[in-house]
Amino acid sequence: MSSNSPCIVQRPDGQYQCSVRGHIYKNPALPIRCICSASTPPRQAGFGPGTALKQILGRFGIVEKRKCKCKAMAYKMDQWGVDGCLERMDTILDHMEKEAAKRKLNFPFCRSLARLLVMRAIRAARRSQKVYE
Repeated sequence: MSSNSPCIVQRPDGQYQCSVRGHIYKNPALPIRCICSASTPPRQAGFGPGTALKQILGRFGIVEKRKCKCKAMAYKMDQWGVDGCLERMDTILDHMEKEAAKRKLNFPFCRSLARLLVMRAIRAARRSQKVYE
């Protein structure tokens, strides 16, 4: 298997993944030409549910603060992937609730709304992966 893109790395499960954007290619029989810009610095976990949730919350003005564990949780979510985040939904929501309490936001934390935002992030991550499979 030869890759036409320097960003492609082989995963332990035999699939290939873009080290820049995290796109997964399931057909290793074909030479892979990734559409991302390989000159872009690679992100550690790619575009997953955590990165998507960070973007969604950023649109509402909820951004990472010093001494918060949001970046670590986003990284974990990206590592867990779509299915792992669905399995760990309560863990993610508990983290969001703790962070909301620390920030003393002007509105109360609503677990059902937070769940909708996480589900939207999961759908966005799933869509981005399907495009490149």
